[in-house]
Amino acid sequence: MSDDMFPSGLWTGFYTYREDQSKHRMDLNLKFAGGKIEGDGNDAVGRFVIHGYYDSKKLECHWT
Repeated sequence: MSDDMFPSGLWTGFYTYREDQSKHRMDLNLKFAGGKIEGDGNDAVGRFVIHGYYDSKKLECHWT
């Protein structure tokens, strides 16, 4: 699998909390390159910056 599995650009997604499985929307602008993720986003709490990594073989992304 290639890095094309994670296209850079605008993404819309959601997150949940363990005690409340309601979906909370987040809008993201992500750049995927060389196994790294850079970008920013916005949700009900506010704006945030993303730094992380992805694994094309496992189809997983991890960021803080």
